[in-house]
Amino acid sequence: MKAEARVRLAFDELFLLQLGVLSKKRDWQESQPGSPFTAKKPVLDAFLKSLLFELTPAQLRVLDELLADLQKPRPMSRLLQGEVGSGKTVVATAALLMAAANGYQGAFMAPTEILAEQHFTTICQLLSRVGHQEGEEDYLRSYSGLLSCPLTVALLIGDINQVRKQELQQRILDGDIDIVIGTHALIQKGVEFHRLGLAVVDEQHRFGVTQRSALRQKGFNPHVLVMTATP
Repeated sequence: MKAEARVRLAFDELFLLQLGVLSKKRDWQESQPGSPFTAKKPVLDAFLKSLLFELTPAQLRVLDELLADLQKPRPMSRLLQGEVGSGKTVVATAALLMAAANGYQGAFMAPTEILAEQHFTTICQLLSRVGHQEGEEDYLRSYSGLLSCPLTVALLIGDINQVRKQELQQRILDGDIDIVIGTHALIQKGVEFHRLGLAVVDEQHRFGVTQRSALRQKGFNPHVLVMTATP
């Protein structure tokens, strides 16, 4: 009986703690002005039709929920959990594309340079199927035919030489880059966004609260999507 009582007390304590966290999250969201996106159905449809596979029912459901949140007048704060290979990146790419279609920048932060480079390659491959690649520079790709102006994607990691890094930072500040994929380099002091509207954090459990908050603070209450393969 004592063991059962301890379990019950522990459950009640954790349950109340979770309720408190959810209440604070709701209060924060409702008190903060956000940047609602407009649904750009032709852009999204073109992207989805260009894929070499069909999204699963789970991916479609999650994407619909994300798009609904992005259209609300308060900042989104959502966790996307799925096993490795379950297709989280393609969903995040669609959300980043919606940000760019609405005139906002998107940031995608990964915990390691190898993972950031993999995401850069994957996202560029996805976009190349729906847009025409105009140019290719070191750590930079540009695609036309998808939006009213070329869509530019950049990779920002610590391994980039200082001169090139400063060039990319200036282009991010000027708003010339729509989607930036990188590591902790994204939250360094020298990185400032022109109009950050969506921040995506991959493997969020490998970042501290301060680091995730630092990325969000690079914009004015941007939408936030954190992803993990760990339940």
